[in-house]
Amino acid sequence: LDVAKDRLYISSAADPRRRSCQTVLHVLVENLARAIGPVIPHLAEDIWVHVPYETDHKSVFLSGWLRCDDKWNSPDLDKLWGELRELRVHVNGVLEKARVGKLIGSSLDSKILIHSSNPETQSLLRQFVDRKSNGVDELRYIFL
Repeated sequence: LDVAKDRLYISSAADPRRRSCQTVLHVLVENLARAIGPVIPHLAEDIWVHVPYETDHKSVFLSGWLRCDDKWNSPDLDKLWGELRELRVHVNGVLEKARVGKLIGSSLDSKILIHSSNPETQSLLRQFVDRKSNGVDELRYIFL
């Protein structure tokens, strides 16, 4: 959610980054409510009735069990994002040292330069550089 908040607050309503984040949160909230329903029924129902959009069912208990579209099951994407999360842990460690050393106040005050001699890491990082948008590096949203 730390990465998501900037997408949601800063991006315009129609921005694909914002809309994709909203889609993931939509699926997450509905499936979380379904999953906790048998254990914490009142909380699950409260979540369901307070989502800020119309649902197909009046109650979480009428909506069925957890659902995830089969196209979301992608071992290749899982591997890619696992590697990015691992790299993000290292970046966050460096950012935290900079915060403690009073070099930056927050992640937004930083500029991250990543150098790797590993061709696999270079290839991974290049996948997130959007060259069609004047070289805007989408990694900045991941490493905030």
